[in-house]
Amino acid sequence: MKHDTAKWIFLLLAAGAFTLAGGTPQTLKIDCERDSREYRKGETARFFLDVKDEEGKSVAGSRIKCVIRTETGRKEQFLTSGNEPVSLEVTQNIPGSCSFEAEVLDGNGKCLKNKLNKLVRNGSGAAFSLEELVQGYPEEADFETFWQAKKKELAAVPMKVEYKDVDLKKWANGGLKSFEGKIVVKDVKISCSGKLPVTGYFAMPAKAAEKTLPIVIVYQPYGVRSSSVQAKYAQKCLVLDVNANGLENGREASFYRELANGPLKHYFFFGNKDRETSYFKDMYLRALRALEFMKSRPEWNGKDVIVTGYSQGGAQALAVAGLDESVTIVAATCPALCDLGGALAGRRSGWIMPSEAWRKKGGKLTENGMKIIRTASYVDNANFAKRIKAEVYFSSGDYDTVCPMASVYVAYKNVPGKKSFTILKNAGHWAMNPEGEKRIWSIIDSCAAGGKK
Repeated sequence: MKHDTAKWIFLLLAAGAFTLAGGTPQTLKIDCERDSREYRKGETARFFLDVKDEEGKSVAGSRIKCVIRTETGRKEQFLTSGNEPVSLEVTQNIPGSCSFEAEVLDGNGKCLKNKLNKLVRNGSGAAFSLEELVQGYPEEADFETFWQAKKKELAAVPMKVEYKDVDLKKWANGGLKSFEGKIVVKDVKISCSGKLPVTGYFAMPAKAAEKTLPIVIVYQPYGVRSSSVQAKYAQKCLVLDVNANGLENGREASFYRELANGPLKHYFFFGNKDRETSYFKDMYLRALRALEFMKSRPEWNGKDVIVTGYSQGGAQALAVAGLDESVTIVAATCPALCDLGGALAGRRSGWIMPSEAWRKKGGKLTENGMKIIRTASYVDNANFAKRIKAEVYFSSGDYDTVCPMASVYVAYKNVPGKKSFTILKNAGHWAMNPEGEKRIWSIIDSCAAGGKK
């Protein structure tokens, strides 16, 4: 009985102390001493973490877990919040980027949830001498001839297009019924080289005239899903949302879930020891055939071709721009498949390279590992980037751990022409591309007005 009484007294005192220190944690604010997030290698990046209550006041006494990733490793660090922001310092001695994710812990050591039932967590990161980065694995000598041969194989397949009407009153439970009469939407299936067709949702203004509209192609991120109807673009453009896996669109959720957990589980590793069987080789060719289809439409204005996507979608956009000089604008948001050999330069590689690639035997990479690395070179956007003639707008989250900033920057650095690189602050992998979107809409709106910027 005495033990229980003492326990309750302790809890009451602890609760009182917590109340005195501030309200209940609701958000975790993180700032960097340099708003640009840019440092020289060897410098120390300093971040300030502040736990806030519902009224925006600092909450002292909260335990914060930080998971820090640099190009050379991972570590955990614990901080205690105060009445003023507490600091976290990260130093990196090689070119690249660092990132960290922080979360406020509850009494059980789990991430605390706020009144909105959202986890109280945040993240940030910094860049170190990115301009000094060198591609981790050089381009294979026959990269160009290989892809020219693949393009010839694609050209040998006649382009046959099947159109199926989409009822906007029914699509997505009527979510697009307000666009009825304003846009036309078709579910398309297009013949392609390889085992799978191109599939997606094609859309355009209902009364589109010939030779008047720019092209926008949206490529999908990783996953097994239906395409979407890009209504925001369809009011002023020819737009195609391309299914990354050439699947039937508009099916029930269980259809895609069963594929994701079965035949297409971890498809990013399929055929990764041979350039002919690489899953991304055929994905890129479907992405290219999608562009060829769009350019065949009589409504295209003959000059503006915009390709965009994030993560795996950004990878497809970059590859297509490297394969077809008619592309004029690329917006690649947190793009995947960049600098896939980064680990050979002592830093994190781009998405997605298996640990098998880096295993060693007798101090050397294994034969299977080298096969994976060589195959990856043929789908690495650090190589396609060298061939892009379009304007390219990259963005990268400052704490993106899926497609690390350094991997994206290597591809950016290889683009020979006009380009932009935006570091998104306090952003992970699911982020935005503000400069790219701004440029896309400047083209779209100018075309709609009868001119061009």
